[in-house]
Amino acid sequence: MPLRPGAKAIVLAVFATASSWAAEAGNAGDLHPPVYADFTPAVVSETRVAGRKVVRYESECLRQWSYEEGAGKTPFVVAGPAKETANPPLLVYLHAAGGRAATYLRPASVEGIRPEFVILSPDCAQPRGPDGWWGWFWARKDPVKYAGMYSPGEHRVLATIEWVIRTHGVDRNRVYLCGHSMGGSGTLGIGMARGDLFAAIWVGVPANVDHVWFRMGFPAVKAAEGGSADDLRKVSGAGLPDAPPVVNFSSPIDGWAKAQEDFLKAAQDGRHLMIFCWAPFGHTQDYHTANPAVLEFPWLEIRRNEAYPVFTDASTDGRYPGYMVKDKPDQAGQVNGYFRWKNVTDTPAKFQIELHLVDGKGLKTPVDVPDASVVNVTPRRLQQFKVDARRTYSWRLTEGDRTVSAGSVAPDEIGLLTVPRLTITATPRLLTIEPAN
Repeated sequence: MPLRPGAKAIVLAVFATASSWAAEAGNAGDLHPPVYADFTPAVVSETRVAGRKVVRYESECLRQWSYEEGAGKTPFVVAGPAKETANPPLLVYLHAAGGRAATYLRPASVEGIRPEFVILSPDCAQPRGPDGWWGWFWARKDPVKYAGMYSPGEHRVLATIEWVIRTHGVDRNRVYLCGHSMGGSGTLGIGMARGDLFAAIWVGVPANVDHVWFRMGFPAVKAAEGGSADDLRKVSGAGLPDAPPVVNFSSPIDGWAKAQEDFLKAAQDGRHLMIFCWAPFGHTQDYHTANPAVLEFPWLEIRRNEAYPVFTDASTDGRYPGYMVKDKPDQAGQVNGYFRWKNVTDTPAKFQIELHLVDGKGLKTPVDVPDASVVNVTPRRLQQFKVDARRTYSWRLTEGDRTVSAGSVAPDEIGLLTVPRLTITATPRLLTIEPAN
């Protein structure tokens, strides 16, 4: 599968630079260049809205962020929690093209924002301004340079996030990133490679996927289509922290969605958790027409310090038709939207996770959910359980005292364990993985 025009050269340039960068790094976290967050923004205004203290700040575009001298100032808005709590979670919202730093997120299209959340809304200049597309225009202009460093826009956003984390005592295991349209593109590009920072990310009608393709280093030919072992490493994000789970709303009739099928395939091939949903609403925020199980997916409850299961090739998945292919079924559908989980055990000797299907009748908008789904499950972001490439692992799926299925599995070329063809139902079932004797 070829990349979008011109992207193949970008990917090759990324890995020519990133390979030597990775070789010098001590661990996956070292793959990211340092972020300069020791700045002091000026307070422009303060007000209270719906019980929240809302502060508008302004900061110089610093040379430490690779801006040129005299680059000007940039605003950002922080809405404090409406309910004070120790170590609050943080939700970062990247606005769409034509937008500016806003007090609040766009409407209730993002479910689950509770009173204890701190909300950060940075500002991005107009799409073709110096910070256009949340730093992607910089990286696209000089991909070799920015393969090993953040573009000014990316650096500024990450530094602002770090400043808010420190200032508000944010729980570092509960930092979330979301955005619409251009903000969705920025969310994918900035967020997916930073599983060491973001617990989960959410995007609505993301405007192209070139930014995330560049930052993740996805290959021009994916492993499932005849690529090499090196392609598998690239599409899996080997060497990077495990990517945060992604909730992705798109539309097959959206002009910005031409490569969504490629992105979905890369996520499946690379064993990245993507909750994908589509409907013919175009480049709008009419997500209420999308599948309710995905609309109400509890992505803001995912924690960075807990493992999560990647679901692939589920029998309950819809078939995304592709861009402007109107003669195929499933013009609206979902992938992985019906699954829910609960971490149970993550020790050096054992990993256990509870898996079940969502109760469709218990959603705000009820939806019919199949009785069962057969799916491959790959644990990622493991905390203590370590996978040894030289070992074989036994697994079993149980419901109460009954063993539903069992078997053994060996790690793949990059050390991921994928348990095949598990049958998941509305009744919670426990997946246990241990080293085989």
